[in-house]
Amino acid sequence: IGGDAVETIIRTGPQSFSEKSRDFIRFLPDRTRRFVRNHQDFTFTVGFLLLLLAGLIVFKFLWTRITPAVREGARRKDIVRAVKRLDSDEQAVLREFYLQNANSLEMPVEDRVVAGLIKKGILQTTRDKGEFSASGLMLPVILSPAAAKYVKPSKIGLPKDLGDPAARD
Repeated sequence: IGGDAVETIIRTGPQSFSEKSRDFIRFLPDRTRRFVRNHQDFTFTVGFLLLLLAGLIVFKFLWTRITPAVREGARRKDIVRAVKRLDSDEQAVLREFYLQNANSLEMPVEDRVVAGLIKKGILQTTRDKGEFSASGLMLPVILSPAAAKYVKPSKIGLPKDLGDPAARD
């Protein structure tokens, strides 16, 4: 028995991956076969594409996590700036929360002062439907959580200690 016959007998089992890939490559167009033969270029190209794809996925993940935090920080700065620049009418509206010792108050959201405070992010409406009155649409509003940290009695023209009867007079 010759060496070719022995090799043929041995090769009758399942094909290895490299043999399967060589058989597959035979059916590819010439241009593709030349490209695959120089597999180092092929490997670098595929590796670069996978690395680029992984980088885009990481970038998207970070972008979706960082962008809201940056926007929230900018919104908080705007609220702090707005609280520092309150006019007397806006201070009077905010004083009502302290004087009535309430978390939520029904206010006319069409009023220019209340609408301005809502637009600045200092007040928030708690629902979309309300009642109409002589002063306009009445909706329950609350101090926004971001603004509640910065709206202090001293900033809206109230004494620091509201519990002290001497300070209230």
